[in-house]
Amino acid sequence: MEASHPFYPLGLPLPHYVPNTLSSTELVFAFAAGTVAILVGTWILVSIANRGIATSEKVHCLWFALCTNLVPRLRPELIKIIFY
Repeated sequence: MEASHPFYPLGLPLPHYVPNTLSSTELVFAFAAGTVAILVGTWILVSIANRGIATSEKVHCLWFALCTNLVPRLRPELIKIIFY
């Protein structure tokens, strides 16, 4: 019996499993492009909002923007389950 998914145990039924259609290179490129877009956009907005801000403070803003945009967004029904 050939496994329909790459996870162990191989015989485990995963009825909603959908194999990935993109290559690893395409996934990494999409992630890198999104990250660069977030960082460049943040740099421009911070530079316009406060022209006298130090570069180290801009880097802190970039780190904050990157971290908050990469955290998966919770669906409202999951928030109800977790917090109520």
